Amino acid sequence: MAEWVPIWVMPNLRLREAIDARQAALVPFEDGRIAQLARNHRRFKTFMSRFTDAFGSRKDPPFCSRARDRRSPVRRWQVSAISLCFLLCHTTALN
Repeated sequence: MAEWVPIWVMPNLRLREAIDARQAALVPFEDGRIAQLARNHRRFKTFMSRFTDAFGSRKDPPFCSRARDRRSPVRRWQVSAISLCFLLCHTTALN
């Protein structure tokens, strides 16, 4: 099973379910992968709890993550391509 690595947080996006691809995913705050990251990295939960809206209400933002599979290493250009695809999808969805 692949380990999931966060790439960036997307505080202005609301997700009810994960949008998965083989090597990347848009993951809502309630997803099990976030809980696993919080268990493995104590500062991750603190970081994720600091997101608020303009009025100070706490937000649980989704994030973009990629799979780190030990059997097939991801090259730097692949991460850039995945990031660009999600950025384009995110920009298109908001317009």
